[in-house]
Amino acid sequence: MEMTLKAEDGNFSVNGSYFYVLAKKDSDHKRVFSPIMRSEVISFKESDDCWRTVSVPISSLVSANNVNVDVNAVEFQLQLYRHSRNGSHKLLATFESTVLNMLEKVDMICFRGSDEEEYFVHKLRASLITIPSFLDYINAGLNMNLIIGVDFTASNEDPELVSSLHYIGEKKSNQYLSAIYEVGKILLNFDTDKEVPLFGFGAIWPQQKEVSHCFAMNGNFFRPEVTGIDGITD
Repeated sequence: MEMTLKAEDGNFSVNGSYFYVLAKKDSDHKRVFSPIMRSEVISFKESDDCWRTVSVPISSLVSANNVNVDVNAVEFQLQLYRHSRNGSHKLLATFESTVLNMLEKVDMICFRGSDEEEYFVHKLRASLITIPSFLDYINAGLNMNLIIGVDFTASNEDPELVSSLHYIGEKKSNQYLSAIYEVGKILLNFDTDKEVPLFGFGAIWPQQKEVSHCFAMNGNFFRPEVTGIDGITD
């Protein structure tokens, strides 16, 4: 949910005000709210000053125990504070709402304090924004390609030394190969053609005298692809 709020003129201190967004938490049927984000401080020196739009993920407002919750019925709280340069910020007032109420029914938010004082804030905009997940992109036909770069710089030590990350002993493996295999076999599931460009950096390539910071590990810079996880580890 995205919200853009603006304070009512003359209703706030020029020292600055900010607000928290709090999620309602399950606590033995008590009304307990936990902060999930804070706005920036605005001094409202100009009549058109307003807080920057805040984006609140609905998932952060929903308790982990409420799997099938009605999004529109999700409750949250706003807490309004007066900012102080010495750090002694003061809670002025609070406002509670559901997502549906904020989206459709509220134009002027009335924060009420403990002594019944009121602070009015305009709701300039409120909307639900759907953010696609990774799988949404995949299911929609996104083409992805895995590319791998291997570090051969001197910090890895001589590959002939047992202490080197590139050392291959009796197990025919090392930390680099293990990491590439474990991560690569997962990411290759999303690779469109299973052809993986494989590069190295920080080594002296055969028949060269200087360190190369980008070379194809199959020896063909114009066709650096290898096929599948076996091609990578081989």
